[in-house]
Amino acid sequence: MNCRNCNNTLRTDFSFCPDCGSKIIRNRLTPKSLTYDFLERYFNLDNTF
Repeated sequence: MNCRNCNNTLRTDFSFCPDCGSKIIRNRLTPKSLTYDFLERYFNLDNTF
């Protein structure tokens, strides 16, 4: 995994880049993930009434 700001190689347990200090974001919002989250929250059969 590389830093998107400075392209430094990162370990998977880092939360910030040790060189430039930028925050490491692992999960980006995508239309697919937003749709999945919406369907999971509002149409889940396990929801209680």
